[in-house]
Amino acid sequence: MIRKTDLFEDLPAVYHDSAYLDRIYAYIPGWEMDTIRGDMFCTDFGFIVDYLAEALKAMRPLDFSGKWQEHFELHPSLSTRDRDGVQKTYTGLMKIIHPTGEATKEEQAEILECALELRKRVKDQLYRIDETASGEQSQGAGKQDITQNAGSPRVACGSTSLA
Repeated sequence: MIRKTDLFEDLPAVYHDSAYLDRIYAYIPGWEMDTIRGDMFCTDFGFIVDYLAEALKAMRPLDFSGKWQEHFELHPSLSTRDRDGVQKTYTGLMKIIHPTGEATKEEQAEILECALELRKRVKDQLYRIDETASGEQSQGAGKQDITQNAGSPRVACGSTSLA
């Protein structure tokens, strides 16, 4: 479904500019999110959203973008914007999933591959919108763009193939 769908079709036409869309680092289509149902809400004490917002705000200056670099390298053919997008997405996911910054090599691999996949979705959409970018399609972020420094096992992110 993702290969034949324009992920940005609901955006106003003024935003269908490849230069603007290339500045979006990651994209999660809504159909991949679970529908919010009544049984998902807690019946006892809950987590106050204001507290979560304060916690995330306090974590804003933390930078986990270099954590994966001790185990993995990104392929040199990735553009600077792709690298920045992957690093920022990786940092955001680490702050949510592992707020202390402590994660195993396998967990870091999974988060890095998710960040690459989310960036690849944006790049794939850009190739559909802008014909001049179609020659660069092989340089989009993807699973093949990770080089493992110490040979850890691969962990797939979701069911979408990055190859």
